[in-house]
Amino acid sequence: MTLQTGRKTAFTLLEILVVLILIGLFSLMSIPAFFNKLKKSRLEATTAGIAQSLKLAKSYALAKGKICRVDFDLLNGGWGVYEENGELKDKWLKLPANIKIKAVTKSFNPAIFRADGTIKEAGHLILENIRDHSTKKIIVNNLGRVRVE
Repeated sequence: MTLQTGRKTAFTLLEILVVLILIGLFSLMSIPAFFNKLKKSRLEATTAGIAQSLKLAKSYALAKGKICRVDFDLLNGGWGVYEENGELKDKWLKLPANIKIKAVTKSFNPAIFRADGTIKEAGHLILENIRDHSTKKIIVNNLGRVRVE
């Protein structure tokens, strides 16, 4: 409602308060959705990072004609890509605080890629968000193809 006093028009204090209350309610309703999306994005980003490391190891093995492996540290939560001589290819990567490696196929740790790009033992790795127990699975088949589910 607007008041007309001569030529000037204005909103009443009640109308302004109603609009501010509605903005506040909509903001409060969107905050949980934002944090849920943030949690999911951490899990997805970590999964993508590990999958990328596996692909890097395969590419390195193919390009150099040497064995390359990806080691997973189940206790401390991290992973690294190593060359055939045991030298760390890239930096050691650590899992975010709320993400853990829930399961890994026994023969898949370490994931060893041969010089032809195939993997010694096919397997999978499951990552879990500790807070909401959502999971992502990374699968590597016998040919060394990396897939995320």
